[in-house]
Amino acid sequence: MTNAKVSVSEIPYATREPIPGMLPYEDVQFQIVEAPALMEGSAEGKSLGVQTLALARNADGLILMIDLSRDSINQLTLILTELEKARILVKKPKGRVELERKFMGAGLRIILIGKLLSCTVKDVRTLLESYGVRNAVVKIYGEVSLDDVEDAVFGAATYKPSIIVANKMDIEGAVRNLEALENHVKGEIPIVAVSCKTGEGLNKLGEKLFKTLDIIRVYTKEPEEKEFSKKPFILRRGSTIFDLAKNIHSDFSENFAYAKVWSKRLVFSPQKVGLMFTLEDGDVVEIHVK
Repeated sequence: MTNAKVSVSEIPYATREPIPGMLPYEDVQFQIVEAPALMEGSAEGKSLGVQTLALARNADGLILMIDLSRDSINQLTLILTELEKARILVKKPKGRVELERKFMGAGLRIILIGKLLSCTVKDVRTLLESYGVRNAVVKIYGEVSLDDVEDAVFGAATYKPSIIVANKMDIEGAVRNLEALENHVKGEIPIVAVSCKTGEGLNKLGEKLFKTLDIIRVYTKEPEEKEFSKKPFILRRGSTIFDLAKNIHSDFSENFAYAKVWSKRLVFSPQKVGLMFTLEDGDVVEIHVK
């Protein structure tokens, strides 16, 4: 599916180095990196575990490969245990904190999109300043405590949206192992059942990744141009005009005047909006600068 040249083997741990490839889904290109498999002790440095866990920490999301010819629950338990030891979480937390450090003199800006638990914005500011964070943009989504803010400062725990790809649906006993896996996971992590040999289920992978990563496509339009760009910017759900402007060029966010948005959800399009306007999948945006 990715046109990558990978080593295909029935022997476990055949992959010895990361192998990148591209997975197309509609007008989105996902970069998929096949990494050496985790084993017991990977988080402590066994085999190529450190390399794989570093890749996982820097990724936007994870695909957890399960072999349905073997005990699916034991495989998943091993993977999750090693990830957890490395403070990589695959089950979605109730909230998240994004901290982007800025240049000296920019000041501390806290954007509360969610809800603070047992603390106030003032408490968050005090905590951040106590750790020397005085020039940053901090975005708080969902339900967040001071401990979550502290984790964001030190980069301790990180959440990676994940899907389980259960492979070898073509073999005898696969359905039984898949059912056991589904009962064990209880819907907490999406599962895509596939056969890399026959191609069964592989066409569902792109859509499942798109939904699980919780991303949106935003298209841009040049002022005075009739058509918008067919190549979208990929942003996290909940992103604003400010996030888009920053992705295009730093000058756009710093010299922003206003934006026009075309969207099916708006009563009137285009609508003139400001930096904090929340974007949705499929929106078309025209940014005007001073």
